[in-house]
Amino acid sequence: MKRWLLWWCLLCPPLLPVGVAQPTNPLVLTGKLSDTPIDVRSHSAFYEDDSGGTLSVAAILTKPFQPLAQWQATHKQRQLRKPQWVRFMVQNSSPTDSVKGWLHLGRHGLIRLYTLDSLNHATLTDSSGGSIAANRLPPDGLHRMALPIVLMPHQQQAYLLNVSSFKGQDMIQLMLYEPVAYRAFLHSFHQSLLPTFIFYVGLIACLLFMGLFAIAQFATNRDIIHVWYSLYVFMLCLYFLRIWENVFMVDWWLPNHTLLRAALLPITEVVMTIFYLLFFSTLLELRRFQPRLWQGYRYLLLALGGLLAFVLISYGVSDVNTIYQAHQSRTANGIIAFFW
Repeated sequence: MKRWLLWWCLLCPPLLPVGVAQPTNPLVLTGKLSDTPIDVRSHSAFYEDDSGGTLSVAAILTKPFQPLAQWQATHKQRQLRKPQWVRFMVQNSSPTDSVKGWLHLGRHGLIRLYTLDSLNHATLTDSSGGSIAANRLPPDGLHRMALPIVLMPHQQQAYLLNVSSFKGQDMIQLMLYEPVAYRAFLHSFHQSLLPTFIFYVGLIACLLFMGLFAIAQFATNRDIIHVWYSLYVFMLCLYFLRIWENVFMVDWWLPNHTLLRAALLPITEVVMTIFYLLFFSTLLELRRFQPRLWQGYRYLLLALGGLLAFVLISYGVSDVNTIYQAHQSRTANGIIAFFW
């Protein structure tokens, strides 16, 4: 009997349900933060949503989370494509001082922070990221890469973090900064990206010159090929300007509109492909020398036009979360990759 009980005790833990997110060891703070950032990843649990963002927050909390630091150690160079969920807890042990800091996560399209109560009920508190309109960022938001963490004396708070990226630049970083120290970090971050900034300035300037030169050529000889080429180059400029904002996470030129910030990249990719195909078919004079090939080419252009109409209509009636579900859809990415 004792031997049977021993085997039962050894085998029971693997048989227990593993679909419940276990609480993580809290990050204990003692009031005001120092100038040295605190790495929260060692106190965090992680889950990658394979459903493409269709699960509710309540369903996510029942999934098996794993240590974030352990997952990142085996996926160092992986670009985020699926929705990422991170659970962590912060405790302020000071009886008098509050905790006010900025949780830096890196460059991502959509970041949402939930607070969890004792019954695991989630409440959305803040949103950030490259696709959020400026008027929806946290008050006194320092940057699109961070979210505020505020704790009263003797307060312990559990958090759930959702990160969605479309062509994301970084892994989830989870560094807690004191506000003044975070401003200094942002200054050094932008300084490190200065060579990339100069490269994009030169690239966009060259593209603009090429587009304007093509327009001047059309004004001279009225050849339609210069129109298609100039439109292609201008769409390429628009594409790189959006990539520019994704790299530097700034608000330089886009309107303050969430859907446009999120949808501009796939829209420009489709439109750019259409104009390039029109330029290429005109260059080869397919209609004149290859009429059969031109018929197939026309069907391809019609398919791209239908895809563009679908993208515009879908994004026009969707919210930003639905857009990121579309970005993370294998079918949608496969269609765009086929035409691109």
